[in-house]
Amino acid sequence: MIRLIRSRDKLKPLLDTDWAREVETMIPTTTAGPEWSTLRRRFSALKRPTHYPSYGRMSVDRIQRIWISDYQDPVQWTVLPSRGEIIGRVRLPRPRGSSRPELVTVDSGHVVLKWRDTDGAQRLSFHRIL
Repeated sequence: MIRLIRSRDKLKPLLDTDWAREVETMIPTTTAGPEWSTLRRRFSALKRPTHYPSYGRMSVDRIQRIWISDYQDPVQWTVLPSRGEIIGRVRLPRPRGSSRPELVTVDSGHVVLKWRDTDGAQRLSFHRIL
């Protein structure tokens, strides 16, 4: 069975300047010279979407809740049971002095985040779900 889930969230338009930035992020940072130019032309030629995607990553916890990250704000997640109705929205904590946290795993009572501190060291932190 397939279930369609809708929200009232408005789509954010993808402007030409935003698309140009997105194209730059598609090219590996190790690419240089003519290869960089070729890749830039190739990616720029792709049909530009009219809007940003609605969501980013997805994860399922042990009790089968579905966690879906917001594409524009990856620290915000929407949580749904396997039946499909929205339980709520969760904002992941951002440890002081850290880069954007990445959700590693979700359990019934906590989330595990991976992040980098101001020295660039990778860290894990564990947070209870209230």
